[in-house]
Amino acid sequence: IYNYGSRPVGLATDKIFTLQNTGGVTATSLSGSGVGAPFSFKGGSFPGTGGTCVSTLAVGATCTVIVTYSPSSIGLQSDTIEVSYNDGLVPQTSYRDVQGTGVNPASLAISDSPIFSYGSVIVGGSLDHNFTITNSGDVAATSMSEVGLSAPFAYKGGSFPGTGGTCAGTLAASTSCTVVFTFSPTAGGTYNDSIVFNYSNGVSTVSVSRDIQGIGATPGALSISDGPTYNFGTVANGATISKTFTVTNTGGVSTSAMAGGGLASPFTFAGGTYPGSGGSCGATLASLATCTVVVEFSPSAINSYSDAIELSYNDGLAAQTSSRAVSGTAVAPASLAVSDGPTYDYGTVATSGSRDKTFTITNGGAVTASSIAGSGLAAPFTFKGGSFPGTGGSCGVTLNAGSTCTFVVTYSPASTGTLTDTVIVSYNDGAQAQSTNRDIQGTGAVPAVLTISDGATYDFGTIANGGTAEKVFTVTNSGGVTAVSLSGSGLAAPFVFKGGGYPGTGGTCSTSLSASANCTLVVVYSPTSIGVQGDTIEVSYSDGVNAQTATRPVQGTAVAPALLTVSDGPTYDFGTRATGSSTDKVFTVTNSGSLSSSSMTGSGLAAPYTFKGGSYPGTGGTCSASLSAAASCTVVVNY
Repeated sequence: IYNYGSRPVGLATDKIFTLQNTGGVTATSLSGSGVGAPFSFKGGSFPGTGGTCVSTLAVGATCTVIVTYSPSSIGLQSDTIEVSYNDGLVPQTSYRDVQGTGVNPASLAISDSPIFSYGSVIVGGSLDHNFTITNSGDVAATSMSEVGLSAPFAYKGGSFPGTGGTCAGTLAASTSCTVVFTFSPTAGGTYNDSIVFNYSNGVSTVSVSRDIQGIGATPGALSISDGPTYNFGTVANGATISKTFTVTNTGGVSTSAMAGGGLASPFTFAGGTYPGSGGSCGATLASLATCTVVVEFSPSAINSYSDAIELSYNDGLAAQTSSRAVSGTAVAPASLAVSDGPTYDYGTVATSGSRDKTFTITNGGAVTASSIAGSGLAAPFTFKGGSFPGTGGSCGVTLNAGSTCTFVVTYSPASTGTLTDTVIVSYNDGAQAQSTNRDIQGTGAVPAVLTISDGATYDFGTIANGGTAEKVFTVTNSGGVTAVSLSGSGLAAPFVFKGGGYPGTGGTCSTSLSASANCTLVVVYSPTSIGVQGDTIEVSYSDGVNAQTATRPVQGTAVAPALLTVSDGPTYDFGTRATGSSTDKVFTVTNSGSLSSSSMTGSGLAAPYTFKGGSYPGTGGTCSASLSAAASCTVVVNY
């Protein structure tokens, strides 16, 4: 049996077989048969392309047939070559058994599929990588060679398989070897290439490839935020202010060996060491990544300060330093003061009433006060509306240096007597918690009570219709607080405040009346019709809590006026008298009105007429300065 051995599927292997005539006569009618795929006469027919056998073979002669083995599947295959002929007497057949084994061709694979990335490599630097080539076929790969790779990718050391690589021109079945390639960028950017290996797989020349890429990157470069100089601003002396700075790697590769320094009191990393308590920076920072450092400014004396944060690192090639200048100013802390010291007195306030007071807070320090809040009050003192700064107050939780704001405190006594309290305003002065106070006090008293004199009803009495009578009334405040908002009303003709308006001409009352004090009102009664008339004086006021009214009823009676008539009318005639004579006449004066007449006098006479004796009512006359209603009197006239 002839064994073709192990042959890769797809490979055609020829075998030349020799046919010899060892008989005594010529063999005739030679022909070949019996072989089937994967065995065949080369070219498809006996004796196979290149074979020398023909239809006869002389005694002692030889010829050749060529049989090809072309496996198309894996495994052992066998067949028999049959050469039939005539030996000079009868047909005969010569046999030859053949076999072969179909195996897998060589198959190379390069590691790090589907694409290997060198990542970012600093321009001017280099990075090696070992690739493993594995033959997973059943036969050796031969004639191995790499084609197509160009700068910045190259074999390490310049030639196949790269310094340290183990591959040669052949790779046995089921074995592996290594090649070493270097990425050495000379400029920034992304580079792509393919490692391509040509080899013979035992059947034909094939290739295997591995895509590779790399980025030519700039060196690591750290920048610190808040440049060019970060100013912590104006800070209360004794305060501590923190600032979180962001560190950014703007370079193309990671930085390493990062460390912080450069700061001296009053600037420090929070907690005392880099990166500061709460900071996230470490010893490395990836390309385009960020981290944080925390720096504190803690001044202990009033002054202006400056320093610089220094961040040392390796950029991938050399040591570098990034810095950020910092500054800050320490000033006097906030200092709040409340107006109306040392003690504000609300004075006397009616029980159940209330009185507001607006206090002013002034920040006399150099920084803003914060966390402002009010406390300390208990009934009867409260922030107006119930909470700081009181309704209408302008204070908030902060107050700028040199500024003012207000808060409103209400005093609402429920009982008589003097009470005290303290307003406490707490705040942060920029360095620590502080408070400022204002003592307050107030006196609770019974509300104002006004009464009008001459009660229960004042009677103007009887006066002549058309006449006028006036009365001065006294208003007294018997309460404990001042009555306010006083005004008079209620009167209508024939009763009026003298002069037409409250408190009447000559009256002393105004819009307020102190406790235990009094004032006056002047009311006029001027009837225009006969009869009894009444009205009520009303004095409205606030008693310190509520609106109140004090009243006084008034009345008066209007009657007809006194009406005097002289007897012997309409004209009395003395008659004819001798010149030089003297004649008296007694006239009767009668009051027919309802009131006494007053201010009675006589006049109008001229010589030769006179009141007897020279003056009213004349000698013997009874009239005087007044005459009662329905009464009469006499006057004596001489002619």
